[in-house]
Amino acid sequence: MEVSLKDFKTGWFEVQIELTKEDIDKLVRSLRNLRKSIPSAHFHCSSDYKGNGGVAELEIALVSSDAGGSFSILELKQPETKLP
Repeated sequence: MEVSLKDFKTGWFEVQIELTKEDIDKLVRSLRNLRKSIPSAHFHCSSDYKGNGGVAELEIALVSSDAGGSFSILELKQPETKLP
């Protein structure tokens, strides 16, 4: 897993996360376990802390459905394929 920040130079940043298939399996398992947990449960994705700095951790937490939020999850879009 690789995590990096992209600075838009506008005060806004993008968090870029690159996953292997094995990372996706671990993440899905962790999310499923989190879904079964009590509110305020959480898990972390942590850096190896090598290099000159960057993203140290990602914390994923369970909140109540009425908590709201400023982010949304956009569904994966597959590239269009033209059939013969």
